[in-house]
Amino acid sequence: MPYYDSHVKVYHGPRRGGKTASATGDGAIALLNSQNVFSNYPIDFWFKENEESETKHYKSEPLLLEELLRIDDPEVQNKYRRSLCIWDETALSLYSRNSQAVVNKMYGLIITLIGKLELSFDFTTQFISLLDKNIRIQEDALIFCSDLSFKYPHLQRGSVISQIWQDISGRYTGEMYEYSNQTYQQTFYDKWVWNIYDTLGTFDILKAQEKITWDQLRENVSEYEYTDNEANIEILKHLINEYEAMEQYKIPQPIMYRAAKTRGFSGKAADMGQLLMEVGVKLYGTNIWDIRPVLEKVLV
Repeated sequence: MPYYDSHVKVYHGPRRGGKTASATGDGAIALLNSQNVFSNYPIDFWFKENEESETKHYKSEPLLLEELLRIDDPEVQNKYRRSLCIWDETALSLYSRNSQAVVNKMYGLIITLIGKLELSFDFTTQFISLLDKNIRIQEDALIFCSDLSFKYPHLQRGSVISQIWQDISGRYTGEMYEYSNQTYQQTFYDKWVWNIYDTLGTFDILKAQEKITWDQLRENVSEYEYTDNEANIEILKHLINEYEAMEQYKIPQPIMYRAAKTRGFSGKAADMGQLLMEVGVKLYGTNIWDIRPVLEKVLV
């Protein structure tokens, strides 16, 4: 199977600056190249390649954000594999101040795995600082968009867009922006996308603010269910075996306690002392544990 090169582009800039138009251009090109496109606004057009060819209808499919959270489902993976997802005004749903929210983290995990899922994303946002860091960690290109009619009033509004690219990952130029500090200017003549999407269209703002909840599955990796004390005793028994293997028989209490904690012991130092005495370990002096008396016993 040929290698598919996924990408993550973030279009940002002032309102009515050409961000959605730029992402729509990506979507139209992808559709013309027989790639599936999912977007949270409709892209819909007819295209005739030449006089002899037939006119074909192209349209994007709805981007179902709740469905993306089930990307581990093979059916969902097959649906989105090798597709382009266009998420307009992403910050409305993945606000940077909610970066610790479970949903934000889940989408961040999905973006992290897009290489293996063979999935590409175009995001748009007015303010890059408002876009969640979990999403931005995988961005390949950061593209600032502005309508050149702001600078050149003789131009028709919305007809010529300035794009200033930063190649964040080095995917497009071979040099990461972090090291080259180089930007690349590109002019996008976007009149051709005017009629393939609604430039004044909006989506459900309340929908973007909906809370998504689900029951998190938990798996018991142990064959048995232990009480805290039972689990702690097992930890201490294994720790004693480790000290025996290293031929260390007298262990200072603080060192043994830290070792037990790193292995999952839940309790205070006094709790550990009580359990150690239950399994036969003796206190030598005031703060030294002597494991030799217990080594004759079978530690399971």
